[in-house]
Order: sequence, then structure tokens, then C-alpha cells
Amino acid sequence: MFAEVQVMTERSHTNWCIAHEDFDGAATRLRPLIALCDEQGWQRHVAHFQIQGALVDSRRGRPEATREAVLAALRRGHRLGLSRSLLDAGLEALTAITEVEQSEPHDPTLSFYVSRLQSAQQSSTRSGAVRNTPADAPMPAADPRH
Repeated sequence: MFAEVQVMTERSHTNWCIAHEDFDGAATRLRPLIALCDEQGWQRHVAHFQIQGALVDSRRGRPEATREAVLAALRRGHRLGLSRSLLDAGLEALTAITEVEQSEPHDPTLSFYVSRLQSAQQSSTRSGAVRNTPADAPMPAADPRH
């Protein structure tokens, strides 16, 4: 239970750092967060934080670290069949993933997985109107004919 609370707390602090463009602070928080999740066996969280770390490294001007983090997350994500865990790491997640995949020597498995992520993102974008409705917005009245 303590580890779960610690992860939630650090995740919040990391997101705060990113929102306030404190990318060095976010990077400092992500390293132990990834290690803790890995130690606990929470691989979905590890992949999410690896992509988030890649986005932070990108903002810090560290292209090699970005590439390594994206590849590590893609390998883990593919092995676990993840999509939202990677895509929800940040608005630029799919862009970073696609750029790294295109810069690597052709790997059919990696290419297939990235195309699956692109399809998942397109699918969620199409249904985004429902998801982007504020929680306190009034619901449309039900049509009594249905």
C-alpha cells in the first residue's frame, strides 16, 4: 500500500513539474519512480513513465536519451500489449514514438506495433468528443423514442 501511495504522489509531483516546465525536476523524479515501479513489478507503469521520461528528455534537448527511453518503452509495451499506457503519457507521445521508429533500421515488429499505436490514437481521437466533455457538464436529455 505504501508503494502505491508513493507512486501516486510522485506521479503528481512529476506532472506538476512538467506542467510548470521544470523538466530537470521531472527527470529527477522519474528515475526513482521507474525503478520503484519496476521493483514492484508494475510494468505498465514502467512503460508509461519511460515514455514520459522520453518526452522530458526531448524537452531538455537530449535526443539520445529520448531515443533510448522510447525504444525501451516500446519493447516493454509491445511485450505487454499496451497502448493507452504509452499514448497517455503526454500529448507528444505518439509523435516521439513515430519519430524514433522512423529513424531506426527497419524492424517489422516495431513498425507493426507503432502502426497499432497510431490506430489506437486515431480511434480515441474520433471518439474524443465524448471523452472531452467536462464531468460537470449537463448530460443531453435522452430521446424518449429510444
